[in-house]
Amino acid sequence: MTGMMTTCGAYILAGGRSSRFGSDKARAVLDGCTLIERLASQVAQWGFPVTVVADRAGKYEDLGLRTIVDLRADAGPVGGLHAALHDLSTQCHVDAGTAVLLLSCDLVVLKRHWVDRLFSALDQHAAAAFGEADGRWQPIPGLFRPVCLPVVEEVVSRPDRGSRSMQSLLRLLDAAPVPHPDDWPAIAQANTPEELARAWESHSEAPQGSDQVPASRFPDTS
Repeated sequence: MTGMMTTCGAYILAGGRSSRFGSDKARAVLDGCTLIERLASQVAQWGFPVTVVADRAGKYEDLGLRTIVDLRADAGPVGGLHAALHDLSTQCHVDAGTAVLLLSCDLVVLKRHWVDRLFSALDQHAAAAFGEADGRWQPIPGLFRPVCLPVVEEVVSRPDRGSRSMQSLLRLLDAAPVPHPDDWPAIAQANTPEELARAWESHSEAPQGSDQVPASRFPDTS
C-alpha cells in the first residue's frame, strides 16, 4: 500500500425510519442472516472494528454489535457521519492518516476491491473518497478523514433539513470521487423488500469469482 493511510473502524448507518421498507431493514433476513449482521461480519473479517450508528444507543447490541446514537436527532446520513467522526477520536489515536469507512445497513453487496479503490484515491491526500455514477456522487461506501469534521458540523447544524443532505456536504469537501467499478450492481442499497429481493437475486446469479486484493490494503487495526 502506498502512503500512510490507516483506518480505525467501519461505521454502519442504521438510524433511518425504514418507512419505505415497512420494518427495520437492518434486521431484514437474507439466507438466515440479518442484513446488518452480514455486512458487519464481512468488514470485520477484513480487519475493521465495526460500530453501528443508530437513533438509539444499544439498538443492535442484541446482535453483538456496538451501537452508538446520533449526536443530532433526525439529521440523516450527515448526522450519522457526524457521530462516527466524533466517536473515532475516542476509539483510537487520530492523525492525518486516519479515516472512517462509512457504510449503511441497507448495503446488500460490498466487495473488497471497491473499498480498495477508495483507499487508492484517499492516498492522494483528499479529505474524502466516495463513488460517482452518472454524474452523481454516491457517499456509501465512502472514506472520510477527521479533517472533514468542521465542515460536517457546519452542515449538520443547518436549520433547514434540505440543506443537510449528503450531496450538500460532499460539494464542500476536498474530495476524490471514484467512478463506480464495472461490477457495481444495479441495486446496491435496498429501500424496499422488493428491491432487496431483486438485489439479492442478481447477486446470487452473478459470477462469484476471486475478489482478492493485497492484504496490506486493509491494515491491521488491532
